[in-house]
Amino acid sequence: MAVIEEVSSSSHSHGPSPSPSSLSAARVLSSGSFVTTTVLEDAVAASPAPLVGPPPAELPSGRGGHAACTAPLPADAREGEDVCCVVFGGANREPTVFDDVWRLVGNSSTGAFRWKRVVAPRLTNDDGVQHAPSARSGASASLVGKHVYVFGGQDPASGMVFNDVHALDTETGGWQRIEPASQSPPPMHSHACGVLRGRCLLVFGGASPNGVHADVYVFDTETRTWTNAKVSADDGVRVPAPREMHSGIMADDCTMVVYGGRGADGAVLDDAAVLDASDGAKFMWRRRRRTGHARCAHASAAAFGGSAALVHGGFTGSAVAANPELLDVASLSLRTAAPAHERADIPRFAHAAAAADLSSSSAVVLFGGVTPEEDLADVLLWTAS
Repeated sequence: MAVIEEVSSSSHSHGPSPSPSSLSAARVLSSGSFVTTTVLEDAVAASPAPLVGPPPAELPSGRGGHAACTAPLPADAREGEDVCCVVFGGANREPTVFDDVWRLVGNSSTGAFRWKRVVAPRLTNDDGVQHAPSARSGASASLVGKHVYVFGGQDPASGMVFNDVHALDTETGGWQRIEPASQSPPPMHSHACGVLRGRCLLVFGGASPNGVHADVYVFDTETRTWTNAKVSADDGVRVPAPREMHSGIMADDCTMVVYGGRGADGAVLDDAAVLDASDGAKFMWRRRRRTGHARCAHASAAAFGGSAALVHGGFTGSAVAANPELLDVASLSLRTAAPAHERADIPRFAHAAAAADLSSSSAVVLFGGVTPEEDLADVLLWTAS
């Protein structure tokens, strides 16, 4: 059985994770706008087994550093509901660290959303190890089939950093701790993670107890094996520097677009780069360009079928940002993504975004984040126009 490392990073200061304890060329892309949302509470979605602990909260509390991803619509989806995402973990400024799971279901046309907390029993394996992940921020969440895979993260209260993998069954609400069949990557948080070829987790960068890195790791969810990918670059393309708190959206099932982050020297980065994994085990950095807009701890998700990424908020190196922008994958350039909106114009960082899988348009859901004054728990919906 593989040993899952849980390493304290308290003696290695690489700055904060994205948590409140820290501060195609021929296609012409349109922009979009933010829809005013209404959010209602819903009943708790619990598994049949008895629950442990106090009664669950009815709505998620304010937080940052949480993980989010698109999820299948639940069986109880109401007429008109076409958006579903799952939110896990995070922390507030105390820092109180969370291990809760929430499902957000909504109607992209009306902006009406409802929360449901997903509560699973605290089951353990034969050796006493819990199926569910411990409380953490700076983890990643990725949907493969009907399972949401949560990888890595840290506990900002204790300094523990993780490299474990857990899978949440979106139909039953049950967790499974995945025991890898090969050596795991080092413990890390504040990395970028996408889904490669529909079955693998593609991880780039992040912060570990030994510093930030620019390694690429692949986890095959079917064989449960990790690979430290060998990556090259096209002639004239500079390999992206090590970083944390960056974004990495999937333009298609074998192309990751990386943007921003914070480097090993603490500088906030402004470059965007394209990682191509279409040629089997051969990974190549195809393009890289400085955008002139430095940003880290921002929220980002794919838009327009992967032709662009919505980028919102984050830290510029001198201020917390609010302006939403579109990163065009073909040109690796940024432009304004939406006009002014009351809630979307609140500067924030350490929030999370999930692309809505709509048949007729493009939409992104954003949740939470941190301002200098408060921990947010609002829901933002951006739709293409």
